[in-house]
Amino acid sequence: MNSNSAIKWSYAQYNRSTLLTLLHVLEDYKGDHSDVNAIVRFFTYASTYQNGMKGILMGNWGSDFSDGTEPTAWQGSDEILDQ
Repeated sequence: MNSNSAIKWSYAQYNRSTLLTLLHVLEDYKGDHSDVNAIVRFFTYASTYQNGMKGILMGNWGSDFSDGTEPTAWQGSDEILDQ
């Protein structure tokens, strides 16, 4: 796949499973709920596997995806969250 080509992505922000997942993650947020920037940073941190914390995604910047799913296989957030 050409890295400069457009890919259609479904954010599914109104999908029930997406909303429930975000609310579940937000339960762990202990900061100021009126600080939108801090909340977005928290979601970014909580969504990735790092420092021994299990997140929604595990980054792989290589080319061997035999132990997971190739990034270009996904079409939207709901597919990831449902799995």
